[in-house]
This record gives sequence, structure tokens and C-alpha cells, in this order.
Amino acid sequence: MSNTPVNYLRLMALMFLEFFIWGAWIVPVSSYMNATLAFTGAQIGWICGASALGALISPLFLGYVADRFFATERLLAALHLAGAVCLCLAPQQTTFPALMTLIVIDALCYMPTLPLCNNLVFRHIDKSERFSWFMIGGTTGWIVAGLMVGFFFGEKDGAFFYLAGGAQAVLAVYCLTLPHTPPRGAGKEGRDIFGLTAVKLLKDPAFLVFAVSIPLVTISKTFYTTWTNAFLAEIKMPKPTALMTLCQVSELLTMIVLPWFIAKLGLKRILMIGMAVWALRFFAFGSMHGPVVIAGLLLHGLSYGLVVTGASIYAARLVPPAMSARAQSFISMLIFGVGMFLGAQLAGFVGDAYRGEGGRLHDWTAIWGWGAVIALAACILFGIGGKDPKAVEA
Repeated sequence: MSNTPVNYLRLMALMFLEFFIWGAWIVPVSSYMNATLAFTGAQIGWICGASALGALISPLFLGYVADRFFATERLLAALHLAGAVCLCLAPQQTTFPALMTLIVIDALCYMPTLPLCNNLVFRHIDKSERFSWFMIGGTTGWIVAGLMVGFFFGEKDGAFFYLAGGAQAVLAVYCLTLPHTPPRGAGKEGRDIFGLTAVKLLKDPAFLVFAVSIPLVTISKTFYTTWTNAFLAEIKMPKPTALMTLCQVSELLTMIVLPWFIAKLGLKRILMIGMAVWALRFFAFGSMHGPVVIAGLLLHGLSYGLVVTGASIYAARLVPPAMSARAQSFISMLIFGVGMFLGAQLAGFVGDAYRGEGGRLHDWTAIWGWGAVIALAACILFGIGGKDPKAVEA
């Protein structure tokens, strides 16, 4: 694929739809389950953590498949089509087991597409640090989804699932028009069916610290994913889902300047700053003061952009081309699998522990305090033992 503006826009459109789908349902679903379905905190945690189950199980295997057997764009099309069916059936479910089943199946289909999209973009750009520019498309997709849900669909009746499912069906078709991305490891011998050769990176002590720190900070991120929409609704902030798009406004700015920041500061410092800002955001939420809470929403985009996008670039710089899909899948498993799964369970437990009278959550300062402490622990750990990728390669 030639590096032309048109082809770059095609890749940005891929990321736009990819994150539109997720943002259209994962943000409002906690309010829907809390206020409409009357699920418990633990049940809300399981639903919000279902994506993590998918990220734990399927990305490594499908990363291996993409590296060895099938073109990435065709694999993406098949996975998105299956996921679209699940999301369109989800709003018809009113019990926890039924909704949980569909969300888990969707997660098994959707979560592998995150690293596969990353891999496809990395395959068709010339410099890894420019990956953040394509994530602008993903951030924009999340913003548009939030505004559409906030102003037109709402969080009360589950109609946002139809919006997400329809978008996923469109993306399934669009993937077939993407640049051909054949497997780089085709024809090579290997029995690594589950992509576990990526785990050999853990032999490097610095990468091991990275691999522990990233899911640790993601645990704190899951507090945000699980409870922010319900938190904003409970403290009477207007149109919570639309308001949360402020996070992506700052994320857009972060993606634009991230290559410059990486060049000036290095990836280790970028990741540390992102982790520290994550903690600061939770302190802002814990203030319970409207303007400070809004400032915290703006900080989320900065922290997410630095940590999650920085981690993908980190992995892309470390591995040989024949392992590129597996490396992205391994990082995805750490972030969206291990971190989100543990985080969802802890967030659900903490939510139940600080639930007030009448089933209403009220001690938000304590809830956000847990998230802040975890993020600071990850920052300190990575600061002590982490390295920049160039140092690891040497």
C-alpha cells in the first residue's frame, strides 16, 4: 500500500468504525444495567468485564492465525459479522445470564479485532510512532458514538446496542475493501497455535516489568469504564454519555502530538506520565465538584492515549515482522484481557462495598481512591524497572 493521503484516510476510517462500535455500548451499559435492569454491582462488573474474557481467550490464537494462514482484512470481516449479530440480540435480553452470554460471545469476536486492526495499520505505515495519528480516527469514532447515544438514543432502553451492532455489520463489509494484508509467516514451520512465542519476550526483565505494569494500570482504568457513566448520572451531571466524549477531545490532541513527545521524552517517560495522570484523574473525580470532575474527564484522554497507544508502539518496536500480529495480540491480552478482567471484578466488588441505601452508590471518593492507588502503584513499578524499547533491543 502506498503512503498516500487517500490510503491513510482509509486506515483512519477503519479505526473510526472499530472504536465507534465499542464506544456506542460500553459507555452507557453501566447506567442501563444499574437504573433499568437493576443488576447488582457484581453483575455490572461481570458484564463490563466480559470484553476482558474475550481478550484473554481469543487474541493470541487469532494473532497466530493472522500471522500464518489468513489475510488480516478477511479475518476482521468474519469476526465483525459474528459480533454484529450478538449486539443486535443484546437489547432483547433482560436477565443477567442471557445478556452475559451474548456479551461474552461478542467479546470473543470483537476483542481480537483490536490488535488485528493495529497490526494492519502498522503493516501499511512507514514509521511506528505515526500510529497515534491513525488512532485519531478511533478517538473520533468514540466521540461520535457517545454524542449519538447521549443526544438521540439515551441510556435507558438498550437501543444503543442496535447502533453498535449496525455499525459492526457495516465494518464487516468495509474490511473486505481494505488493502490486502497477507500473513507474513505463511509457509513457515511452527506449532505455536496459541501465539505463545510472544511470551518469550518476558525473559527480558525490563519487558517483564512492562508486562506487569500495563495490566496493573488497566485495572484502575476499568474503574473508569465500569462506573463513570453511573457516577455522572448519580451526581446529576447532564447527559452523561455525551459528556464523557470530553475524554476523547483531549485524546485527539494527545494523538496528534504523541510522536513528538515520544521523540523528546522516550516511551518509558511517556508511559509513566500516562499512569500518573490516570491517578490524578481519579482524585479529580473524588472531589465530587462539577468543574473538577469535568477536568478529570479531560485528563482521561491524555492518560489513555499515552498508556494504551504507547504500549502498542512499544510492542511494535520490539518484535520481528513475522511475529507482529502475535505481539499486538499479546499486548492486547495484557491490557484488555488480564487488566480489564481483574479490574472489572475489583470494580464490581468495590462498588458493592460502597453502595448506599436503596441500592444507590454514594461513597464515590472511596471508590475512586482505590483506582488512584492502583494507578500510582503501576507508575512506581514501571519507573523502577522499565526501559525504553531501544534499550531493550540493544
